[in-house]
Amino acid sequence: MSPKKLIIFTEIRSFIMMRHLSPYSPLDPLKKEIRLLEVLPEISSTTLQTHLVHAFLVDPTPYETISYCWGDASSRATILLDGSAFDVPASSLAALKCIRKMHETRRVWIDAICINQDDVNERGSQVALMSRIYQCSQLNLIVLGNEDESARRAFACVADLLREIRHETDDFSTFHRMMREFVWGMRSNINQPIECDLDEYALCSFFARPWFERLWVIQEAALAPVSICFCGPNLTIDLVDLVRAAIWLCYKRHSIPRSLSDHDGMNNAADLWSMVDDRDAHKASENPYEVNLATLLLISQYRLSSDPKDKVFAIVGLLPQIPQSAEENETALLATDYNKPLVQILCDATRYSIQELNSLRILQAVSQRSDAEPSSSDYVPSWVARVDHPFDEKRDAESIPFNTFQADSQVGINRECARVDFSGPKKLSVTGELVSEVKQTSDLFTYEVFENRVALARLLGSVLGIVRSGNQTEMGLWGDNQGIDDGFSPMLATTLIAGNMASRIPEDDEIRTLCEFLNALVAGAETHDPDNRLFYALQSACQNRRFFLGSNGVIGLGPRSTTAGDIATILYGGSVPFMLRDLDPMSDEDSTFRLLGEAYVYGVMDGSWVRLGERLDHTPWIYTIV
Repeated sequence: MSPKKLIIFTEIRSFIMMRHLSPYSPLDPLKKEIRLLEVLPEISSTTLQTHLVHAFLVDPTPYETISYCWGDASSRATILLDGSAFDVPASSLAALKCIRKMHETRRVWIDAICINQDDVNERGSQVALMSRIYQCSQLNLIVLGNEDESARRAFACVADLLREIRHETDDFSTFHRMMREFVWGMRSNINQPIECDLDEYALCSFFARPWFERLWVIQEAALAPVSICFCGPNLTIDLVDLVRAAIWLCYKRHSIPRSLSDHDGMNNAADLWSMVDDRDAHKASENPYEVNLATLLLISQYRLSSDPKDKVFAIVGLLPQIPQSAEENETALLATDYNKPLVQILCDATRYSIQELNSLRILQAVSQRSDAEPSSSDYVPSWVARVDHPFDEKRDAESIPFNTFQADSQVGINRECARVDFSGPKKLSVTGELVSEVKQTSDLFTYEVFENRVALARLLGSVLGIVRSGNQTEMGLWGDNQGIDDGFSPMLATTLIAGNMASRIPEDDEIRTLCEFLNALVAGAETHDPDNRLFYALQSACQNRRFFLGSNGVIGLGPRSTTAGDIATILYGGSVPFMLRDLDPMSDEDSTFRLLGEAYVYGVMDGSWVRLGERLDHTPWIYTIV
């Protein structure tokens, strides 16, 4: 036999042996067929023994789901599957050991084993079924990790928080209404402190467990009928109790340490509250922020996934069923297809989000981390929501609260003159109003600046200098700039907190207090206290942004890349302004623009600029963004 034929023969034999040794037989996606794993009782063997069985979601055999964190996929372990050794992620073995029963078989669905991870087509079809898989389960078993002292202390603290909630909400009778109004931006709490003693270290350690960072848990927790959390086999808590404690901490965030109020894991747990404990209201028509793709994509930006495509695929199962009236090409935008390029997935998800709500809210997630030119092959359109980029506090700015402002005067994009046109695979045409061209900007308010009181005082002083050098008559047309020669004016102070404190419009006396606080910072008389709510409001608004002065005297906060010559605009369908850059300002042809991100512009956030244009019968601009 020739060497070439020998190689081919060997490859064919290896392929046949792999097929023979594989525990997976094909699934029928048309019948919604899945695999379930039967975990034999612990008493039967010290080695974890399992069997794979097939089931149909149309009439499934009773089963439970497992929600856990894969962790390092290169860390492997072995189980016995149908009598043969089978390689699995070490985290899967740990999760199965945690939930294994002592005396009876437990039938579960666990993604790493029940899906053939080497078959990309099967993986896509099974991922598309995951919402039904969790909905049809009897119980969702959330494995958070091992039991330790900090977990026991955290569970005790959650119990104390639940007693406080019970006491302050008349045995939970007003709790859901209060939290609903808080989540919807209709209620704030700045006067009621937390009553129970918080174990800050234990709570921070507990919420730092990887499960709270994971993206897939949103769908798993939201769709399962009931979820129980495990820290080891013996320490358990109902997920509902956990998310109630987390949302309560957010509600009382002004009286808790910033290390906890800013904790990503704690805030991620709080994000689950409306989907886990308030499901009916979360889907109700009276909910102004009912579940939609834009909201879910913005949440996914703060979660981790091993495959960036899952930033979309992991959440589409949470959407209400797409209406039959929807266009076929619209529904195809969200098809779960791992063969589709990431850029196309993000483009399609952004397009769907805009069309679904007739809103530009999803543009909060645009990100300018690449200097690639539109003509290059690796260019990602600037209007695409880069939810594949995890939020980075050292680079990304916090979103300006969309529900606090109505810069477009609620024009939306439904009006004939307020159209959105996807005029090509990488173009977005939107209508809006020009506010001002940027004349001057400050240095960037970096993360490091807020860690250094001297550097912060210097930068705030330079902002004062920019405003004092401007045309005071023009500035006076936009707002109250009196007192700028002596320190911070109400107009400037309001701008430096992006017009809000914890998503609400501040009162006049709060602005006066803020002016005094900023003057003290610049003078060096104010100590650095990250728990100070005025400092927190300043940092939340300014970090990773630049202050700017417009050519017509307007002032505001722009994205980190803002420079002279950029333009501040109000795009119809956006509740906050956006900063654009003309890519060829010297050309006589129609301009194309790069979207830099959202902005705060003093004096236009209430829609008055748009209403003025309407009264003057001004023709809106059409911006083609690439």
